[in-house]
Amino acid sequence: MEAFVEQIIGNIAFIKFENGQMMRVAVDKLPKGIKVDDILLYENGKFIMDPKSKEKKAALAEEIEKLTKELFTEVKTYTDDSD
Repeated sequence: MEAFVEQIIGNIAFIKFENGQMMRVAVDKLPKGIKVDDILLYENGKFIMDPKSKEKKAALAEEIEKLTKELFTEVKTYTDDSD
């Protein structure tokens, strides 16, 4: 199952699973060097780094950029010319 490191406070990481469930996990139980926004896989009771996480993050960033451009190119400015 895919999981996402939502935040780290002290030695506790807050992990959000793809189904929306949250879990608190001691950082020392996670892969070394873990950081916020990392994508993990949860298999057989263990967390491992998702080997495709860089590609997934890049695809998400690209999608966000595309949606942002679409949103802001559709914004129209109206002026009040009734004076």
